[in-house]
Amino acid sequence: GFLVRRKAIHERPDGFRKASWEIGIAVEALQCATKCDVVVLVTGDPDFTPLVEEISARGALCEIACFPEVAAQPLLQKADYVNVLGRDHLY
Repeated sequence: GFLVRRKAIHERPDGFRKASWEIGIAVEALQCATKCDVVVLVTGDPDFTPLVEEISARGALCEIACFPEVAAQPLLQKADYVNVLGRDHLY
């Protein structure tokens, strides 16, 4: 199964709106890494590269799913499996 998380959008006084969830994603992925066989991250952001390494260190495989225009090579190279817009790649 899966669980969908939603985060309220924060609006600053200048009108800028933001709903970043990077820390929440990292915390939940690390919690799951010791209980799951595979953790799937839907991102191409290279900032998640250390997270992929830590997921692997905790014993789970890490799959990345992303669109080609956001697929950062450092992230993809650390993943066990990559799906870029329907094209499967093993790294």
